[in-house]
Amino acid sequence: MINSTLIGSLPYLTTKQAIESLSTVSLPVYPALIKLDQNELMIDFLDSYIEHRRLPSQFDYFVNHLKDHYKQFAFHVCGPITHRKYSKNKINAKQYHHAYEDLFSLFEPEKTILFLDEPGLLDEVIELKDFISHFPHYTFGIHSCGKFDWIKLTQVLSQDIKFLSYDCLVFESKKSTGNSIIPIHGYDVLTNRLNLDFDDEEWISPSCGLGFMQETEAQMVIRKMSELS
Repeated sequence: MINSTLIGSLPYLTTKQAIESLSTVSLPVYPALIKLDQNELMIDFLDSYIEHRRLPSQFDYFVNHLKDHYKQFAFHVCGPITHRKYSKNKINAKQYHHAYEDLFSLFEPEKTILFLDEPGLLDEVIELKDFISHFPHYTFGIHSCGKFDWIKLTQVLSQDIKFLSYDCLVFESKKSTGNSIIPIHGYDVLTNRLNLDFDDEEWISPSCGLGFMQETEAQMVIRKMSELS
């Protein structure tokens, strides 16, 4: 059986629609409803928390639902590199780390896989390794929809992360890690332009951008994911 997950953001405007999508994949993920609440956008999420200790209005509801109904789930967070590059606020590394110490304490380590979402990642792998080392009780993954240094990342973080989520279209192929890191192959589920085949036990996800789609298109993607896994 093929395993599946989502990136995180969804285009829905109701919590009911979001909850219904969670059971369609092997690894459910905190559903960031970015059209319902701008603070669900990952940089805004962190900046709002650091400046005002404010979380999205549906945060507690979704986290409690995931804790109560699933053995394990994923939560995507704005990675340190992307936040440093793209946040408009002058937040230093100490503030960043302290904010995530608070946020991560809201989760149960044995139930939560924390994905550092790094669209701005190039080859700054040591910075990721340093951040992960501060949270030894948690399981980490990396997600990036950009074209980062694949060899460097998979070698340097071989003992630090469980999953590496990437976009096949960006690399124009399906990649492998050569070690214990599990690749999550993100691809255009509805068209499969690269004509990719997946074996049993492999992991897949839709390409980035699900949260910016029209609801009907997103529902088609999620339905297809459910059929594949």
